[in-house]
Amino acid sequence: MYTEKQQRIFGAVLDLAKQGENLYTVKVQDIATAAGVARAPCTNILTPRKKFWCTPCSGAWRRS
Repeated sequence: MYTEKQQRIFGAVLDLAKQGENLYTVKVQDIATAAGVARAPCTNILTPRKKFWCTPCSGAWRRS
């Protein structure tokens, strides 16, 4: 379904959210560093999913 790299990136986004990072302001480089991948593939994977991640996840983490 998802490549190992994609899974690491998605996991890094969730980890950053759990740590209290605001998903509206987190930088791609922060996600790439947390996932252990280069910034370019991270940008390619996340850019089309930006709205997907920001809307449901940030609201859920703020309520926790």
